[in-house]
Amino acid sequence: MQAEALHEQVIYQNNALRLKVWPIQTRDSTNLRRPWHYHEQMELLYLYEGAMLVQLEQQMLRARAGDVVVIDSNQLHRTANAGEGLLSYLVLQVDLDAYYDSASMMYYSALSHPLHRLGELNEAIGEDADARDAIGRCIRDIYAEMSDMRLGYELGVSHSVKRIMLELVRCDRGRQLLSPQEADAMLRWKPVLDHIEHHLYERLDIRALSQLAYMSYHHFSKSFKQAMGMNVTHYINWKRIKRAERLLLTQHTSVREIADQVGLPNLSHFYKMFQKFNGLSPRQYRKQFLPDLQAHPDAFGEP
Repeated sequence: MQAEALHEQVIYQNNALRLKVWPIQTRDSTNLRRPWHYHEQMELLYLYEGAMLVQLEQQMLRARAGDVVVIDSNQLHRTANAGEGLLSYLVLQVDLDAYYDSASMMYYSALSHPLHRLGELNEAIGEDADARDAIGRCIRDIYAEMSDMRLGYELGVSHSVKRIMLELVRCDRGRQLLSPQEADAMLRWKPVLDHIEHHLYERLDIRALSQLAYMSYHHFSKSFKQAMGMNVTHYINWKRIKRAERLLLTQHTSVREIADQVGLPNLSHFYKMFQKFNGLSPRQYRKQFLPDLQAHPDAFGEP
């Protein structure tokens, strides 16, 4: 099985929103012809018409019109038409990392932890008509916003993705993703996360953070990674780059000044981190999302 698996590279329709959404219509036979494949992004399917088989690594799902299927990031899967008529559905692939902020970061472990499977919620979603309808409506809204691209569509899409995240968390009544103990643990991390948020521009010492959490250095490092799904250095760099993205779009200062403002004064290291998280250089990012600034290259301050 693993030898057949294809690592699908998702090309975002909007790099700031980090998602791709599109409709599929097919009358293909019921054979699971498509090879096993996977991708880093979470995938959601919303069926308009027909019936579909969705095969996950250890699970076969059958979905009908109005159903929603959740496929976790990096989860092997393949699909097929389960009937003889038309199969019509929407596919949404989204990188949830782009949608976490200070208010939602405590749910990172539930929604994006590498040891958890969002696919485990498919049964709960199937039994909860309200959640299923809400998620389906969000997927349809995202497709409509991305198709029309009216003023403010980015806000509309972001709102719908956040609503999907909310429905997934609330649908987890059996605490398959986030146990009460884990939820309490995430609340205990809030002072550390708040400190990082308010001191990004400074040199953040991990030993000082461990003292803030009343833990030894080694216990803090291990516990943070277990709770957040990433080590503390990676988290700090991620937060700094998220702050840099905002500054690039709201300030006409140079890239070097922005690197200083987010606590990454080594410009080479800043570029490396920005490229790692965005696949674009800071200048490319700014040009792509603020095309009107292309006429003023001196604003970028990039050597």
